[in-house]
Order: sequence, then C-alpha cells, then structure tokens
Amino acid sequence: MEVKKVEVTWLDACSHDDVVSVTSHELQPITMVTVGWLMLEDEEKLVIARDLLVGEECGNRVLVVPKAVVQSIAVLIRANGDHHITGKVVAKSERPELVISQ
Repeated sequence: MEVKKVEVTWLDACSHDDVVSVTSHELQPITMVTVGWLMLEDEEKLVIARDLLVGEECGNRVLVVPKAVVQSIAVLIRANGDHHITGKVVAKSERPELVISQ
C-alpha cells in the first residue's frame, strides 16, 4: 500500500462550557491542522494515521475527517533526501470534492 504523508487543514467544532452570549464572536468553528499518513480517501472522508507501522498496512492514532470540512491538503515531500520537508498544496476547496491523487 502506498501512503502519502499529508498536512490537512480542516474546520472542527468548538465547545464552550462557560456562559456565552449567542452573539459572541467566540462561537466559531476552529481551524485545525493535522499531519499524518493518508491511509484512505474516498468521496466522503480522509482517514489519517499519525503513526504508520512499517511493513504493515495499518497505522495508529487514526483520525477520520469528513471532506465537507477540509480546507486544504498538502502532500509533504522530503527534499533531496535530507530531513527538510516541503509542502505542496494539491487540493484546496470549500467543497467536499477534494482529490489529491497524483
């Protein structure tokens, strides 16, 4: 299985346990950035593992992100074999039709 290391920017729900006004500016979704191994992508979701088991087709610390909340996906690439990682945004949309296959 070929997996790509990705950086995904997505919107998450935000919860407040204190009393807040309905008109409060605090009542907004929050932007999250997740870096991990793209284990699965389909029309509805991305499945990202934070850790990849070498030689196995599995990972752990898995997160499922609905494509409807994904803002951008960048495939991370090692530059010239060193440990510097550069990102390339291959999909950016406010819609769930994100595809990163290249």
